[in-house]
Amino acid sequence: MANAEEPKEYRVIIPKEAHTIVEFKQNGLPGVASINSALFEFEPKVVFGWHLSIMIAAEELGDNKMPTSDEQKVLNKFEDEIAPIIKAHGNALFLGRVTNDGWRELIYRIYDPEPVHEHLQGLISSKKHLRPFDFRIDPDESWEKAQWHMKAVSP
Repeated sequence: MANAEEPKEYRVIIPKEAHTIVEFKQNGLPGVASINSALFEFEPKVVFGWHLSIMIAAEELGDNKMPTSDEQKVLNKFEDEIAPIIKAHGNALFLGRVTNDGWRELIYRIYDPEPVHEHLQGLISSKKHLRPFDFRIDPDESWEKAQWHMKAVSP
């Protein structure tokens, strides 16, 4: 009789966020990213095996399709409102914030995608959000979708 493989248990200590600013160019336009460099050496990454990307359309744009100062305040307020819900009960790790070409992208690594999906879908349906947005939650145990971010802050 073969032994059924027992589920693995992990002890996870969520690191304090450490933000590293990365400037880049994409499609000829400047971009700025704030990456949580504390995740570079974080283990066990497999526990947070889902990749969440929230794309927010900026409305007031200045030079190089970057949000104006006032628009940045609106985008930051939107993030401040949804981040605690996404990260509730240790369900998510903040990976980064990327601003480029009229968009703000918020990126998280997720443990259980269901409550996050339900909340974000409900927020879209309610139309009670500061800016139009869309999101994707994809399985990504190997953190392939986070490679650009991790390389940007590698020592």
